[in-house]
Amino acid sequence: MRRPVLALFAVASLGLAACSSTDQGRATPQAGGTETSTTVVTTSGEAPPITGPELDLRRYVDKPCELLTSEQETQLNVKAGALDETAGGPLCDWKPVDRVYGTRYMVTILTEAEGGLEGVYRRKANFGFFEPAGEIGGYPAVHINLGAKNDDGTCTTDVGVMKDLVFEASVFVKDQNSSDYKNPCAVSDKLAELVVQNLKAGN
Repeated sequence: MRRPVLALFAVASLGLAACSSTDQGRATPQAGGTETSTTVVTTSGEAPPITGPELDLRRYVDKPCELLTSEQETQLNVKAGALDETAGGPLCDWKPVDRVYGTRYMVTILTEAEGGLEGVYRRKANFGFFEPAGEIGGYPAVHINLGAKNDDGTCTTDVGVMKDLVFEASVFVKDQNSSDYKNPCAVSDKLAELVVQNLKAGN
């Protein structure tokens, strides 16, 4: 049987297709005679575009626990990540060293949810809480939660780093006296920033 907390964070809704299109940017001459090519991923709906280069999230589908380094695990005061599966896709679960007051972190690669970030926007009615989160490391993001509020220690930040693939950074803040408990999306944003940072380094 799935652990209840995993079900809590398996928030991707399946079976709903979303459309997207990609416009390839032209190479732009730069000083010194060099050229750079930028891919701008546009969508036909509400989701903001990906204006930077797509990050190769797909290479981590079989190893999502490598989306954090061992040094980052130490900084977050968590144990080594454990691989699991949800309805949305592969997940890595980092349990806190302090089981009573620590924060639990999870990253899911949404391989089973269609449409990338645009697909998340199309399914926004399925979430009790949904708000645009601006950019995480230069990539468009949203905050989602199954509950109607985001002040109960749980929040998920979805980040679109590829036109057809999204990752979710989820947190479960256990310490109800912590300021993070009332503002968990700030914590999930920090987790998402680490993932984007590592994707950029390995891209």
